[in-house]
Amino acid sequence: MAPRAARALSLLTTDEACAKWLKEKHRHARWMRGEDALQEGALNVALRGVLDDVGAVRRHGCLGWHTYSAAVHLLCKLERTRYAYDLVREGEVRLRDPVPISVHTTLLKVHAKKGDMPGLLQAWRRLRADGAAWATDRRVYTVLLVGFAKAELGRDQVERLFRLACLHVKPDEVMVTVFMTALPYEAAEAVGAEFAEVASERARLRALLHICKATQDPVRAQRVFDALTPPCSVSWLHLVQAQRDVEALKEILPKMHKAGAWPPLPGVFVHCILHAATEREAEGLFQAAQAAGQGNMLVCTALLRVYQKSRNARAAKALMDLYPPVQYSRVGREMRAAADAQLVDRPLRAA
Repeated sequence: MAPRAARALSLLTTDEACAKWLKEKHRHARWMRGEDALQEGALNVALRGVLDDVGAVRRHGCLGWHTYSAAVHLLCKLERTRYAYDLVREGEVRLRDPVPISVHTTLLKVHAKKGDMPGLLQAWRRLRADGAAWATDRRVYTVLLVGFAKAELGRDQVERLFRLACLHVKPDEVMVTVFMTALPYEAAEAVGAEFAEVASERARLRALLHICKATQDPVRAQRVFDALTPPCSVSWLHLVQAQRDVEALKEILPKMHKAGAWPPLPGVFVHCILHAATEREAEGLFQAAQAAGQGNMLVCTALLRVYQKSRNARAAKALMDLYPPVQYSRVGREMRAAADAQLVDRPLRAA
C-alpha cells in the first residue's frame, strides 16, 4: 500500500469512514470504469490490491459490514465472486450480525446481469436464510426481475415473480419498466397502461423502445421514438440498435448530427460498424468515433470483429498495435489463437 493511503487509513476511526476510503482508493482504477479488458495477470493484481486493503482495515480494527459491503462491490466489479462470497462468510463469523440486504443485492446483481439462473437462485436462497426482511425490500425484487428476464425464463415465470412482488411491496417505476422489458410488445403496452399511475409515460415509452431494440422492429421503434420528446441519448441508441437495414443506419447518423445528439453513445458506433456494408465503411465509422472521442474498447472490438469476419489479419494486427487492450477481448483472443495455430501448422504442411 502507498504511504499516503496508509497514512489516510491510520487517521480513520469508524467502519463507515474505512468503507469510504476503500471506495475512493479504487474509484479511478481503469477496471472500475470498465474501459479495458484486462489480462488475467492484471485482474489478479487488482484483486490482490482489494484484498490487501481489506486486510489493512482488518488490522486497523475498524472492519465492519460497511467495509465488507464496499469490498464485495469491488470484487463483483472484478468478476471475482468466489472471493466476494468468502468475505461475506468471514463477516458472518467475525461480526456475528446478519448480512445486510445491500450486500445480498450486490451478489444478486452479479448473477442477474449475466442471466446466471443457478447462481441467482443460490444467492436468493442465502438471502432468505438470513430472515424475512428481504420480502419487503423492493431492490431485491427488481434485481430478481432483471435476472429472470436476462435468463429468458419465459413470460409466465417473470409475471409470477412480479405479481408476488406486488403482494409485498408497492411497485415503483423501475420495477414496472423492468417487467415490461421482459414481455412481448403488446403485453408490455397492457402492463404500462395498468401501472400508468406508477410509471411515467416517458419511462413506459423507453421500455417499449427497449423491446423494439431487442426484437429489431424498426417500424415500431420509429413510432415510439417519435413519441419521446425530447429523446435522450439512450433512446437514440435503441433506435439505432432496432435497425437492421444498412441504408437506414446511414440516414440516422446525419439526423443525430442535425438534432444535436452528438457525440452519441459508443453503442451507436458499435452497431453501425457491425452492420456496415463494407470493411471500408466500418473503418470510416471507426474514424468518426475517434473524432467524436468515442474510440474506446467497445468500438475497437467491433472493428476487430469486422476484420475477423473478413479474415483481414494484417488490419487486425494494426488495430491491436494501435489499441493494445483490444487484444485481450474475446475476439482478440480468438484471433491470436488462430494466428498461433497457423504458425504451428505451417512447418507441418511444409514437411
